[in-house]
Amino acid sequence: MNRQILIAFVAAGVIIFLMGAAARTSPQRARGERRLGWPLGMRIGVLVSIPLSFAIIWMAAQAKPSQQIMAAIVSGCFLLGSLYLAYSVFLTRLWWTAQDISFWHPLGGTKNLRWEEIEDWRYIGWVQAFRISGKGMRLWYSPMQSGLVLLNKTIARKTNLPHPVALDGDEIV
Repeated sequence: MNRQILIAFVAAGVIIFLMGAAARTSPQRARGERRLGWPLGMRIGVLVSIPLSFAIIWMAAQAKPSQQIMAAIVSGCFLLGSLYLAYSVFLTRLWWTAQDISFWHPLGGTKNLRWEEIEDWRYIGWVQAFRISGKGMRLWYSPMQSGLVLLNKTIARKTNLPHPVALDGDEIV
C-alpha cells in the first residue's frame, strides 16, 4: 500500500516538473508565427510509454483467472492512453500569427480562428486542457506544452477575454 502511494507522489511530482519546465520555455518561432511545442522530457516519456504499455499487456496476460478482466481493462486503458499521447505529441500542431490562431492534426486537418472570432476560452479540468471556441469549432492545447505563458497572454490581449480559472479559483497563466 505504501509503495503505491509513494509511486503516485513521484508520478505527480514528475508531471508538475514537466508542466513547470514547459511553461518556462519559449514558443518556437518560424516565418512570422509562433508555435506551441512539447518539451524533450515529454517526448521521451511518450516514446517510453509505448513499449511500456506492451510490457503491461504481457504482465496482464499473466494474471490469475479471477483478475484477468480487471488486468485487461487496466492494460487496455494504458495502451490507449499512450497511443493518444503519442498522437497528441507527435501529430498535432498549434500556432498563431498576428491575425489568427491555427490547429492541425491528421484526422481533422487545419482549423483557423481569427482573433475576433474567438467567443470562449477556458481551462477544462477533467480533460486537463485549454479549449478555445468560436465559429462552431474548438481548438485544444495542453498546459504541458512549451510556450503556454506567451500564448495565454496573447489570447487575453487579443480577445479581451479573462484568463481561464482553475478549479481552486486561481488564475492560470
